[in-house]
Amino acid sequence: MAAAIAWAVAGSTDWLVWTGSIVAGVSVLAVGPVSHRIWYR
Repeated sequence: MAAAIAWAVAGSTDWLVWTGSIVAGVSVLAVGPVSHRIWYR
């Protein structure tokens, strides 16, 4: 995930692409702990 974010940031000079990539990456990584807490509650 970090490599995909870095690739998107390195490949673009637009701040909107950077922001979107970082938000998408954090969202994907946040799903795991949240679903784990809900599932094993």
